[in-house]
Amino acid sequence: ANAGADQTVTPPVTVTLDGSGSTDSDDDALTYDWTQLTGPVVSLANAHSAMTTFLAPLVTASTDLTFQLTVHDGTASATDQVTVTVLPGSDNTAPQLTLPATASVAEGAMLSLTVHVTDEDGDALTYSWNTGGLTATGTTSDTISFTAPTVTADRDVTMTVTVSDGELSASASVVVTITDSDNVGCRRTDPNAAAHPAWDSTKDFYVGGERVAHQGLVWEAKYWTQEEPAVGATDWPSDWTLLSNVELPWNPERVYVADDAVNHNGRRYRASWWTRGNPPGTDNTGVWTDIGASTCP
Repeated sequence: ANAGADQTVTPPVTVTLDGSGSTDSDDDALTYDWTQLTGPVVSLANAHSAMTTFLAPLVTASTDLTFQLTVHDGTASATDQVTVTVLPGSDNTAPQLTLPATASVAEGAMLSLTVHVTDEDGDALTYSWNTGGLTATGTTSDTISFTAPTVTADRDVTMTVTVSDGELSASASVVVTITDSDNVGCRRTDPNAAAHPAWDSTKDFYVGGERVAHQGLVWEAKYWTQEEPAVGATDWPSDWTLLSNVELPWNPERVYVADDAVNHNGRRYRASWWTRGNPPGTDNTGVWTDIGASTCP
């Protein structure tokens, strides 16, 4: 009888005991019987075959399981033993990642990407970003930032982040579209909004520097605020800065403050101070400065 070599395993793993090396000098047909002698009791599959398997049990310390193989040739029998040493296994779980599948940024503009991670075990985590050849900061943190290079046509770059808890790791990827400014055209929403958390009306407040997506646009809080960022509001919410590079039409009911830009009658204007109801291009107060032709009507 030959029960095979001793083994050392770490669960979760299926262990195979192999007695096919057993021989008979008379070349008689052999039958096999596997039995367990020591260790935590396991269930042997096909215990009457040359090979049997079992699932290694979870243990808290190194534990030996001893098995005996009995081989019969119809007249006589022989036995051999094999020991399987089971080491303590790990119940660690890999980190779970959430990262937008896509993002967009105009050439020359800055973009930040954040991976949101949960780890059931509360392990210390390390981050590693593959930026697809672009130069970025924060490549060993949860957030990277980079300035999009100049492109002659829209270009897709795949960026991948790998997060490790020291034992297990997980990865996620985002396809960033760098848009050629000459091909941006007229749009009223920001494709990069998907890369930011949505504004939450149930949140107690936001603090300065926090960025959110709302109404398809990206906003940044100037300071502590409970206001809703919205371009459709009658009063422009001064607590928020609109970061999205979009062109919006002038609204006679809306309040504008210094540096706000609008489109009107095919031209683009920038406000010099607070104003409301003064049509760009027709008022004589000097509040509006013509800054060129508009892309959007």
